[in-house]
Amino acid sequence: MSITIRTVKGSIIKDSRGKDTVRAEIVTTKGALFAGAVPSGQSVGGSEIKTQDPVDAVDTIDTHIRGAFEGKTFSSIDEFDSAISSLSSFNSIHIGANAHLPVSIAATHALARSYNLPTWQYISEITGIRPSIPTPMMVMIEGGKHGAFQGVTWQEFLLNAPVDSGIQFLTQLTKILDTKKITYTPGVEGGISIDVESNDQALELFLHVFHDSAHSHTFSIDCAATHSPISSQDLNTLTSNQSLMSIEDPASEEEWDSWSDITKRYGSKILIVGDDLTTTNYDRLHKAIDLRACNALIIKPNQIGSVSQTLKTARLAHRAHIKMIVSHRAGETTDTFIADLGVGIGALSIKSGAPTQKERIAKYMRLEQIKKEM
Repeated sequence: MSITIRTVKGSIIKDSRGKDTVRAEIVTTKGALFAGAVPSGQSVGGSEIKTQDPVDAVDTIDTHIRGAFEGKTFSSIDEFDSAISSLSSFNSIHIGANAHLPVSIAATHALARSYNLPTWQYISEITGIRPSIPTPMMVMIEGGKHGAFQGVTWQEFLLNAPVDSGIQFLTQLTKILDTKKITYTPGVEGGISIDVESNDQALELFLHVFHDSAHSHTFSIDCAATHSPISSQDLNTLTSNQSLMSIEDPASEEEWDSWSDITKRYGSKILIVGDDLTTTNYDRLHKAIDLRACNALIIKPNQIGSVSQTLKTARLAHRAHIKMIVSHRAGETTDTFIADLGVGIGALSIKSGAPTQKERIAKYMRLEQIKKEM
């Protein structure tokens, strides 16, 4: 099966923060239209693929990619993405992640349709990974670069549970904050940013609600230690909690020895999750595996810039028995591709923010649709 491109078109849309980002459309010669849109991060790893200014990215799509791809036929997403990469390498064109990825997502949907498959199943078949529904990993409290106040430096306090439980958790949390007269405001990913003096105070509030309402659920912490280091004492405190499932980025992105030490110490009890460390990059994940630096990783397509490179990293993680968590970004769109991706690569969890913004809810709704398709 294959697709033949009639035309490609880029456009500017607004993300969940009201900032410009990029959407792309592919129209095939059969007249079908497929689209993809990209988010943008607020806490960005140093080895992530670079982006262009959104206006420049749209111009790249509408000139270089459209001009080279009209009338061309592709039979796989690897072939399609390689053709875009060739434009950059052979013609000295800088194609940023936000120009390449939305077109790559649209092409993935188109190729899936050519096989008469939903996108998640197409991804499963080309990766050879058994599909499964990931558990929502919903941010409840936001700090660090995602927070509005200075006291909380850990970036995310997350609940691993069905969406309804996340809604109940946030309701209960706001009641407690109101009772205690603690100032709070919405976070960038739909959670709550709270005005307390320390991570310990935020954790105490989080666990108060968690132990009252979580039942058999678990929780996770994203330390984002590249931007705010975490102490050994804090790690000991966190890992002593029986309900902790994972810690993301407990060391800075280039502190490989520290990552190996942390994984050796705690990896038998919880997941040590690489994000800034691995940036969905095949080579960095390979190094992490060799050094036993983590036992789980975040998968964010816009970190690496194309669907094919994302799937290459996912295959390596799967072979090495590294758990995968598919993730959104701080500046999101209503594009639901990561829901199909999470199912198709058998991800353990999906981070799509709190169920309070349309851009986040769209991914959870797509998961419900996929359950019916399965």
